[in-house]
Amino acid sequence: MAEIRDVGELVNAEAAADSLDAEIAAGFAALPAVAGPPPRALYLIWRRPWMGAGVGTFIHEMLTVGGFENTLADRPRYPELTTADIEALRPNVVLLSSEPYPFRQKHVAELRALCPGVRAELVDGEPFSWYGSRLRHTPWYLRALRARLS
Repeated sequence: MAEIRDVGELVNAEAAADSLDAEIAAGFAALPAVAGPPPRALYLIWRRPWMGAGVGTFIHEMLTVGGFENTLADRPRYPELTTADIEALRPNVVLLSSEPYPFRQKHVAELRALCPGVRAELVDGEPFSWYGSRLRHTPWYLRALRARLS
């Protein structure tokens, strides 16, 4: 958000930057609270090796504000994971990002076989990892994802 205001100042568009900042803040503020414990989510970004998003990442922040508990919150940045690690994390849901690795339906099946009973979903990586003006669409996406997973 500070970057949006900084760019607005640099290009002499402070009013537009302030408006965008307010729109994004209102969108996140309007996200409904999660009823009960948040779903334990494993957000995967790569295959061979498996890699997920840990603490200290923008993805972690989006998971948190989106009402998810990041199963990798105790690991820094982008840890490599073995299949045993994934099983031990015991996620309720595995989110398979569209980027940087282009996960497909075959990977959903692979994760469901690895963690029987887990909900595995393909997700758009942009709302989780692109900041700036694209954040205006993120609250809507997170709300729709949570509704789909309910």
